[in-house]
Amino acid sequence: MEDLNKLEFSEDVQDIITAVPNWMIRWGISLILVILLGVIFFSSIIRYPDVVKVRLKVSSLNIPKAIVAKKSGKLAVLSVTDGHFVKKDQILGFFETNANPESVLLVREVLKKIEHSFLHNFPLPKLPSTLNLGEIQSAYQVFHLDYLKYESTITGGYYSKRIQFIQKDLANIKLLRKQISSQKAIQKLELNNNKSNYLAYRKLFEKNVISRNEFFEEENKYLASKHPMQQTEISETNNQSAYNEKEQSLLEINHTIAEERSQFLQSLKKLESEIDAWMSTNALISPETGKLTFAGIIQRNQNVAQNQEVFIVNAGNTSFFGEVQIPQYNMGMIRKGQKTLIKLHSFPYEEFGMLNGHISSISDAAYKDSIFFANIDFEKIETKQQRIILKSGMMADAEIITNNTSLLMKLLKNANKIFFSH
Repeated sequence: MEDLNKLEFSEDVQDIITAVPNWMIRWGISLILVILLGVIFFSSIIRYPDVVKVRLKVSSLNIPKAIVAKKSGKLAVLSVTDGHFVKKDQILGFFETNANPESVLLVREVLKKIEHSFLHNFPLPKLPSTLNLGEIQSAYQVFHLDYLKYESTITGGYYSKRIQFIQKDLANIKLLRKQISSQKAIQKLELNNNKSNYLAYRKLFEKNVISRNEFFEEENKYLASKHPMQQTEISETNNQSAYNEKEQSLLEINHTIAEERSQFLQSLKKLESEIDAWMSTNALISPETGKLTFAGIIQRNQNVAQNQEVFIVNAGNTSFFGEVQIPQYNMGMIRKGQKTLIKLHSFPYEEFGMLNGHISSISDAAYKDSIFFANIDFEKIETKQQRIILKSGMMADAEIITNNTSLLMKLLKNANKIFFSH
């Protein structure tokens, strides 16, 4: 019986061993191998870009400028309205002050005309009267005295009259010089004639043709003719000395006038600086041309604190670009010209789409904490029936596309990291 069971068991085992396997068992390993090879193949051809995620800030070439109060005080004059178009250097308002703003502006305008006339040697314009200059009144009084002094110098004053007299003396000296030169020419001719006679008499005397007395008489005539010539030469020297003295006097006067011109110009510049300082503190001036926006509720006679933003001027420049900060450990992957996807916080990309851009410049040196700066130029706007309106100061998430590698390469890189980390 036991032998029979052993025989039956052996027959069951034999059936299992000799049975033909089904297709899954026969081809399973091959199927797994094919699937594995397929995964490797498709992962080698399917590419997925590497991205560096950074924060982006929208900026423009001419960002809106804030006009800040330089002092605390009451806004006594408000000459513009919200949304008004203003020009560069336009005065928007004045703080309350001891000076009359109209008087200050009038003096500033007159000073410009005076400086122009001064530099071109034109007659100086008259200074205005009945002014209320408040804090700059003392500086104006000093300039007013220098103005009167300089004006008397150049128009009918002491120095101008002295110059006229010296110029007349120089003209007379030149005329006298011509007369002396003419007289000298005649005397020189007479001297030459007397010399010729003297030489002729000397030859006759040497040949004993004439007596000694006759020769001496002719010699005395020749010697006497030299004295007028010598006197004329002395007159020439005196004439030149007188001319030099007059020129020296004229030079000294011109030097004095130049010093007074320099002093007047310094006084003019000092008053202009005082007015500029007053304007900088007490006036609100537009830094550029553009649309004016009130920084909050701004009205006349309102108290304004120092360093408070009062107005904002937007030049309306639509040339926007993005600024990003790139950490040092990502710098090796960043290249100029790489494509960038921008998702604005103010315009959710699911609804409004994304902005396309590319890296236009990268800083050569780190700013701080190993941070590099890069600029992103915007290309076109991908929208979903919506318009994205850019404004300076908007924030966004940016994805810089660095390498477009396959999934297989990414798996191998991760495997290498794990292998070398252990």
